[in-house]
Amino acid sequence: MANKGNNRHIKSLNAPKFFGVAKKGNKYTAKQRPGRHSFEKSAPLQTIVKKTSLFAGTAEAVKSIKNMQIAVNGTKVKDPKYPVGLNDIISIDTIGKKFSISINGHGQAVLEEQKGQPERNAKVTGKYVYRNKKLMLKLHDGSIIPSPNNDVKVGDTIALSESNEVKQHFPLKAGAKCMVIDGVHVGAKGKIANMAKGTMHTGATATVEQENGEKFDTLVENLIVIG
Repeated sequence: MANKGNNRHIKSLNAPKFFGVAKKGNKYTAKQRPGRHSFEKSAPLQTIVKKTSLFAGTAEAVKSIKNMQIAVNGTKVKDPKYPVGLNDIISIDTIGKKFSISINGHGQAVLEEQKGQPERNAKVTGKYVYRNKKLMLKLHDGSIIPSPNNDVKVGDTIALSESNEVKQHFPLKAGAKCMVIDGVHVGAKGKIANMAKGTMHTGATATVEQENGEKFDTLVENLIVIG
């Protein structure tokens, strides 16, 4: 069967917001391969790496990746179109710098430089018991890890080292620090003032209080606990 579409690229106009590419720039942009993150909440590694402004252009970024000079969450990656998403840790060996992927008020991926040994916050999206009766956690980035204890619930956050070792557990509860990762208030940070259970027709909601004292309501599913 003939290939009726360009599987390697996507029109910039149709690229997910998360890419953060200019809609009126190049007609096409690289398309990430299927992988851990969802299509709408991920971008090709080469697209994200260029946001560091450490590379002259796409060709230089791609060359650095293919030469295995860049790691994602502690693992060297050779594929420029490897999908990366929220809270992934990007390490650039040649300059000894590390960046975490965050999200801004437009729903676009942004990089935040990290010092020392950064931890990766992963939201728990599911849990199940494996055949050896071990409790497993499914995380927002598609990865699956053993649960550190039986207290972890869906919606909580697990802080992981680059070797995927569980370092901290942040429960989803009133008083917890959080960031909005979807919806109208995407990119906003604050603390959870209170939460309300959902109904048959609406999901659970939370009131988030920002540092300036302003409050807003959002769906609990739009939040990730960060401390």
